[in-house]
Amino acid sequence: MKQILCDTSALVALADADDPYAELAQEFLRDIPPGAVFIVPDTVFGEAMATIKRRLGAAAAVKVGQQLRKSERFRSYRLSDEDEGATWDVFCHYLDKEWSYVDCSLLALARRQKITAVFAFDHHFERMPGVTRVP
Repeated sequence: MKQILCDTSALVALADADDPYAELAQEFLRDIPPGAVFIVPDTVFGEAMATIKRRLGAAAAVKVGQQLRKSERFRSYRLSDEDEGATWDVFCHYLDKEWSYVDCSLLALARRQKITAVFAFDHHFERMPGVTRVP
């Protein structure tokens, strides 16, 4: 089973039809092979809920959150203490980058879980070693 990390930018694009990447996100989701699973770390889930609530309102955020929690294709992932430590290490190591703490959590998780793909529209992932931004 192929695992793909999921960034906030992808979740927002899927939720917001007015997002500049909405159509591309939907196409990617349709074209991804069956059995592929999107891993949604708790850091991403929290950031996505806040962004969707700000853009589309609380009801939309709750609806998206419920859909994600029920989905078999999108799987929640709670960062362990070890994941948190690795995230902090990445955050402290790349001081010259404009990566958010959430971005760093994805890179740390990618390294620890040996996942190379990140479903994202955030250009920061193009500069992260060892990960490929998709689509």
